[in-house]
Amino acid sequence: YGISDPHGGYDDYAGVDVHDKVVLVLRGGPDQKTPGTRYAEGGEQRALVDFVSKINAAFRKGASALLVVNDPLNRTPGSRRDRTRRYAPLRGEGPAASLPAAHLTADMGVMMFAWNGLDLTTLQRGIDESGQPNSFAMDGQSVTLTIAAERPDLPTVNVLGYLPGSDPHLGNEHLLIGAHMDHLGTDE
Repeated sequence: YGISDPHGGYDDYAGVDVHDKVVLVLRGGPDQKTPGTRYAEGGEQRALVDFVSKINAAFRKGASALLVVNDPLNRTPGSRRDRTRRYAPLRGEGPAASLPAAHLTADMGVMMFAWNGLDLTTLQRGIDESGQPNSFAMDGQSVTLTIAAERPDLPTVNVLGYLPGSDPHLGNEHLLIGAHMDHLGTDE
C-alpha cells in the first residue's frame, strides 16, 4: 500500500530498499473498507492512504517514481470502478509532486503481477487479513515511465500596508505581519 506508519505497527517500507527504484503500491490502505479500522474512513490514520502521502513516503525512502494501482478487491479489474483518478487539490490541477507518480487500473496491476507469476488479488487479500505488509522487490524488472507535467500560471495578489505607530518611543520600530488565503492567493 505504500504506507509508512511505524507507530501503528504497519510499514510497507520496512526491510525493503527502494532507493532509486520505481515503487508500485496499492490504492487505499489495509482493510480500509472495514469501519473502525486504522485506515478506514474516519480512522485515526486515514490521511496516510491518500495519493500525496504515498508520494511523500516513497520520496522519503529514496524512490525514483511511484505507481499507484487500483486495489483489485475493491475495484474489480475491467469494471466501471476500475478507472484511474486525476488527483486535483487545486482547480482541477494535479498536486505538486516531489517525484514522478502515476495511477494505474487494477486490470493493469493484475496483468503486471501475472507477468511475474503472482496474483495481485491474493497478495492484497493476505495483507488485508493479516494486517501485515508483504513488500518485496521484483528483481530483473524494468519500467519506462513518461509523465508530462504542466504548471499552470495562476494570478496572485499581494497587499502591503503601512500603519505608523503613535508611541514616540516605538515609532522607529517596525512590525511585519503576513497573511494569505492560501499559498496561491486563490479564494477557494
